[in-house]
Amino acid sequence: MKNNKPSVLFVSTYPPRKCGIATFTKDLSIAIDKKFYPKFKSKIVAMINLESEKPKYPNEVVLKINSTNTQDYINAAEKINKTKDIKLVNIQHEFGLYGGKYLNYLNAFLEKINKPVCITLHSIPPNPKDNIKSIIQYLAHKSVCLIVMIGEAVQILNKDYGISKKKLL
Repeated sequence: MKNNKPSVLFVSTYPPRKCGIATFTKDLSIAIDKKFYPKFKSKIVAMINLESEKPKYPNEVVLKINSTNTQDYINAAEKINKTKDIKLVNIQHEFGLYGGKYLNYLNAFLEKINKPVCITLHSIPPNPKDNIKSIIQYLAHKSVCLIVMIGEAVQILNKDYGISKKKLL
């Protein structure tokens, strides 16, 4: 994982996995690298399910997390914490992408990581049930910012989740 250039690290599914979030993350990392290389380079932590996936990943994938193994999340966070060139961690969040009930596996990662974290929310249910509301509020608390896809999401997060607009991009 060592590199002399500062890096942004994306935690997400990633191709060859066939998933919209994987494609989004690949496109995003390519766009960021085109814009900011050689100042910094994107790196990827690929979410996998080892029981069903054993893909060959490209070089930008520097770690893999078995989405059903809490210890993998902890180990990955510890490795990331020790990697000096990683300056920002961006988690691509979609419900069901990370293992455990009510986010508890991703929670293990977020409790261990000591790098700044931005979380991209791919869906924000309006009028959420309490468990969904507490998950999104927890993600807001553990991150330096939340990134949303549409302006309406800012209003929903502010009104339905009580999250300050200052925390949202």
